[in-house]
Amino acid sequence: MLSNEYLYGKGINVPSIDESVCNARVQLLKQHMLKLLEVGYLERDYQRITKVSQAIHFWNKLKKDESTD
Repeated sequence: MLSNEYLYGKGINVPSIDESVCNARVQLLKQHMLKLLEVGYLERDYQRITKVSQAIHFWNKLKKDESTD
């Protein structure tokens, strides 16, 4: 992930995203993933499952990177 300084410039105070927001989104995404996986193997929407998985990864990484800024 690119740093805030790289994206916004030096000396810019970028508001952080509250960790509770990230956690809430990850929880909702995981619940949705479970529903997507309940569908039979041959009928699953694998493209959607991939996108939900990427979103979970994104929010977890964002949370981690925000805490180290």
